[in-house]
Amino acid sequence: MAEPPSDKTPGARIDRAAALALLLSADERAMLERAARLSGQERAVFLLMGAGLKPKAVASDLALSIKTVETIVERIRSKLAPEGGKSIGTGDLAFVARLWSRANDPLWGIP
Repeated sequence: MAEPPSDKTPGARIDRAAALALLLSADERAMLERAARLSGQERAVFLLMGAGLKPKAVASDLALSIKTVETIVERIRSKLAPEGGKSIGTGDLAFVARLWSRANDPLWGIP
């Protein structure tokens, strides 16, 4: 019986970011790249939204006012927006946040 590939076997593991890139549109890949440039506070809000929390719950979790969270969300949208000013909806923002967190989380693996 053949041994399963180990982490040391060439080609046994797929880089998470590379694997996700194969499945995404050019706009989605660009948003993921821009997400890496978010500030710490923006990233915290971004990841909580990706986990499915609404702005009111994000505000509560981070001990911020709802107005502050809304302002941060607008900054995130402007930073992630593709060139040409196309706006990013809440669903798209949450989708990209989930992808970004999975691509950058060492505990989440792609076999």
